[in-house]
Amino acid sequence: MSNRGFISALSNITFYNLRDFSDDMELHITESSKKHKEAFKLQAKEITDEYDLEEFWEYGADRIQQLENDYPNILRSTLIVACITNVEKTLLELYEDLTTRLNVPLDDFNKKNKSKIEKISKTIHAVIPLHDLFNSLEWKNLKSYIIIRNQIVHKGGKVQSTDSIHEVIDSSDIFSIDEFNNLTYTKDCANLVNYTCSIVLKKIFKEVHQYIKLRTSK
Repeated sequence: MSNRGFISALSNITFYNLRDFSDDMELHITESSKKHKEAFKLQAKEITDEYDLEEFWEYGADRIQQLENDYPNILRSTLIVACITNVEKTLLELYEDLTTRLNVPLDDFNKKNKSKIEKISKTIHAVIPLHDLFNSLEWKNLKSYIIIRNQIVHKGGKVQSTDSIHEVIDSSDIFSIDEFNNLTYTKDCANLVNYTCSIVLKKIFKEVHQYIKLRTSK
């Protein structure tokens, strides 16, 4: 297996692990929530004092809030960050491999205004055309997911009225904002981001492979 193939394989394994982890944890959280609700109802029947019962349900409401809202949001936001990080890491490794084989220009990718993923892709594109990637829906979606990732990492998922992220949220059916101005995510959100990230990398590796194959055959 070539170094490029090894980089791609490791990236795919990471995406598979993140997807399976997402599925397992979503199921675990759902089952825990159901069990706690059932247990609370049984315990509540044994409490006769009205004041004690009120305190009991206050605690129960907090626990259910954790299981139905807090834990899923923590899980999904963490997975989104992990998926984007995997794309970034994989592209950096691919770029470093290409600089040793092709005339891909060296860059530290620390310029402002664009994500590192966009900068690396554009740098590769200067040597290896990535038109199929840049014209794809997956690339468009990935750029939106990067904006979401940045909001999670730099602002803890908190959204202010002046933040430019509102345009992304308004045009999406997997992200929203709750009454406390926190980002929230649908149950399938993390796996959709995972899928999009994996497709973007597949498109890039395909273009690179075809270019190098054509170049070496001449």
